Amino acid sequence: MTLSTLEFRASAAPETFTSFIDEAREAAIAKGLVWEIPLDERGRPLKGRDWDLRLLTGSSQRHAPGTDGFSVEQETKELATDAGWPNAKLPVGAVLSSHAQNFIKALIVHRCFSKRSADSTQTIAKAAKRLLSVTAKSPWDISREDFDALLGLKNWSAKAVRDFGVVGAFIDTHLLSHNCPVRPEESSPQAPSLINALSHPSGAERLPDKAALFELCRIVFQEKPETFNDGIWFAILRLAMLTGLRIVEIMTLPQDCLVWEVHI
Repeated sequence: MTLSTLEFRASAAPETFTSFIDEAREAAIAKGLVWEIPLDERGRPLKGRDWDLRLLTGSSQRHAPGTDGFSVEQETKELATDAGWPNAKLPVGAVLSSHAQNFIKALIVHRCFSKRSADSTQTIAKAAKRLLSVTAKSPWDISREDFDALLGLKNWSAKAVRDFGVVGAFIDTHLLSHNCPVRPEESSPQAPSLINALSHPSGAERLPDKAALFELCRIVFQEKPETFNDGIWFAILRLAMLTGLRIVEIMTLPQDCLVWEVHI
């Protein structure tokens, strides 16, 4: 019986990738962070050695958010193994490669400098770790097929699919792979009838589609406003979504319009 093995020949990193990593490294060091994070055998940062993302976001929150380490996502890797993927296609060991770590660090630095919240940054970093946990390729060799294969491992939630899409868009925007564009095409699952009805009201041409509506919800409830005016708009849109009122109705509410009652 003849056994065939699958080998991946790593190509050289494109200049766009190396430059992007170098710029992220310089930006992190300028903020007082040490680029090389000491890890244990499972890829978790040693105590007190993980990044404090507050230095990148300028946040004054009490809790110090970090990178959450660079472990191979074993649950995701096991999905690939159970699906019959060859071991040669998967990363070796419990820790992501140094190139994968650098990619995730650069992603974290960029998102934090782009005024993204630490929570959303950690979420997107986790999506990148899942992707890199099921391929032995270097980040600059990632292709759309890798995203499609990952999405085919199980029935991911709509949010997880969007997170993978953000990672793909990040790679495409900065031309970090030889195979750009890599962003997967998101196929929307069957939505509840209430959401479907949004596409068929009178004056539907003035309303956003479902993807735009979901993205607006994510922005106003998760992102940090950059200006005072943005903060006002965020508050207005939150009220509009929660109450169903029109923007004009919200803008004309009296200052002391809330009635508080205490029940015993």
